[in-house]
Amino acid sequence: MTAIITNQFRLNAAKEFANDLLNTSKYYLFIGRSEAWSDDAVPPDPVDAEYHTKTDAWQRMTAMKKITASDIRYATPRHQWISKPYIEYDSKDHLLESKEYYVITDNHNVYLCLKAGGGNSTKSPDNTGVQL
Repeated sequence: MTAIITNQFRLNAAKEFANDLLNTSKYYLFIGRSEAWSDDAVPPDPVDAEYHTKTDAWQRMTAMKKITASDIRYATPRHQWISKPYIEYDSKDHLLESKEYYVITDNHNVYLCLKAGGGNSTKSPDNTGVQL
């Protein structure tokens, strides 16, 4: 069965998680499994068995951190600059979040497309400067 997860659903879920963390719950993040898989290219599927999962996690845990309110960051998808057409920014477009109207360059600069040209973006914005 397919499902449609809307951007509004994702935003609400993130807000609910943050509120839950701030108000009532305790969340922890841990890392583990320092040994290699038998085939690193194809790790085994997770097992949906609560006892096995918890036991395995505790036995293989390397480090753990309690997540606090200061650890929460809302993020946006990363669009690395490549040569392709980009959509120009339009504050009235209610589907804007799903479009690539901004990029991050290899120099970690973020650029917003204010006016789309007729084809591919062929030069990194870091190398072309402001285009009027």
